[in-house]
Parts: sequence; C-alpha cells; structure tokens
Amino acid sequence: MGFIAGVVEGRRRIGGVQCCSAEGDGHGGIDRRKFSAALVSAAVVGFPYLANANVGGKDRCDAAFDVNCGSDGVKLKSLEVYPAPNFPDYKVTDRVFMEFSGAGSAIGRVTIGLFRDAAPSSVDVFARMVEGRLTSGLSYASSQVFKVEKDKRIDLGRLAKGAGKTEVRSIDYSGYVRRKYVSTADGGTENSDGNSLRHNAAGLISMVKGGGSFEFVITPSPTPDRTLDDDHVIIGQVLDGMDVIARLNNLAVNKPTSYKNTFISMGKAINDKRATAAEDDNFKPLQKTVIKYCGVLN
Repeated sequence: MGFIAGVVEGRRRIGGVQCCSAEGDGHGGIDRRKFSAALVSAAVVGFPYLANANVGGKDRCDAAFDVNCGSDGVKLKSLEVYPAPNFPDYKVTDRVFMEFSGAGSAIGRVTIGLFRDAAPSSVDVFARMVEGRLTSGLSYASSQVFKVEKDKRIDLGRLAKGAGKTEVRSIDYSGYVRRKYVSTADGGTENSDGNSLRHNAAGLISMVKGGGSFEFVITPSPTPDRTLDDDHVIIGQVLDGMDVIARLNNLAVNKPTSYKNTFISMGKAINDKRATAAEDDNFKPLQKTVIKYCGVLN
C-alpha cells in the first residue's frame, strides 16, 4: 500500500487527507495545505516503512545489516541445503568446529572432519590455526569469510590486516635499513600434500597446494569451481552444519560488473595497486562475516 491511497470517483483521500474533486465540489479540488502536510508526513513516516515493506510479494532487506538477507536483497525464507559428502575410504582423524556470525548476529555452527592421512601437513596447519597454536598465537577465530561465489566456492580464513605478517629488515648497499612485511605462512607451511579427491561435492574443505597460505575453501554445492582441482588439495569435509554453509552461500556480495572489470584490466596493465584492491573486492560479502569461535572436538 503506497502513501497515496486509492481514488474513488467524485471524492478522494490522499495520505489520510480527505479531498474533493473539482467537478464534484465547488471548492475547486484539493486543500493544498492539507495535501502538503500529508506529503511531509508520508516522507517522514511512510518512506522508511516502504523501505522495509513487502514489495511485490517479497520481503526486502539490507544485506549490510541483516544476516538473513539474501544475495538478491530479499529475506531468506528457504534454502537449498545439500547433504554432507561421504568418503568412506578416507578416515576422519580430527574433528573441529567453527561458529560463524555476521552483522552482529549468529549464523550457526559447523563441524568439520579432517583427513590427516590424506593431507598431513595441510591438516596440521589447519588444526593448529583452529587451536591458536601456530606462530604468535595466530588463529582462525575472528578471521573473515572474504569471498563468496554462489554455488562455486566460499573463501575463508583471511586474517585481520597486519595479522599473519612478519616484518623483515635488511640493509641495502647504502646502509639504509629496508623493511618489508611477508606472510607468516610463507615460512614453515610449505608442503607437498596431494590426494586423488576431486571437488565434486558440497561441504569439502581444501587448502592451496604447496602451502604458503592459511586461507581455505569450502565448496557450497555439488558443482563447485572445478579449477579448484588444479591448485587446491582437499583436507576434510563438513560433518554437520550444511544449513550454515547454505546461508553463507547466499550472502549478499559485491558483484563484479563489466565496467569494474574493464577498470581492473586497465589498472593491472599499468601496475596500478588500486586495480588489485578493486579485484579483491569482487564477491566480498556486504556484511562483515567472521569465524567468531573455533576449537577442537574430542
């Protein structure tokens, strides 16, 4: 229902103000002062209502503030929840949990089973990050869900700016001290893990082949990004909480556009750092979504 109500022949009521038609009333139509007051009232009261109203049969929402807001700006009412994968040939050696939150609200808890025998070094890094036992107490707790390509991949485990970085100092030929920051993951996490598992199911956990990164991926559907087979190794699977994965899969994100991609390509051609930053912003959730808590299960 709009802020201007329905019209009936000969007599009208606009924004709660009863008016008259020029043809049916000698007063010559609308009382302009009352009509103006109705418009002001509608602007102050009506428009905020309309912003959250049920428009076209769908509940609109703002993804920046509502964890239950979908990628199309509509309230999530039902989700397609895929079953957890089943790999009987791979033994679950470790169990961990992660609790997610976004926009200040809890999203839910996911239980993950790890295949230490299939990817020992990668699982070791992952498990130690869950426990906070890696270098300088680094942990997945408070790390971000930083990219969601619906039905293709969910990228997680990005640490806060500055965390996971180590300052390296060197003295150049002139005696000047040079400083640079390198990822803590660059040292001590390299590995040669590999297995025959393929990214062909929802709920798979994988990390970059060769190590050198704390970030990891969860596949949100049975048809994820198949290029993951080229550069990622599967280290485990979701055991419980596929409904939470479905909610993460439907987070509203900053979608790429042809205009933005053109800017990125041009910027990269001239080594403009802003182009890299803009590319990193693609598919980033509009609401800050994090792993609030995580830990090891017995």
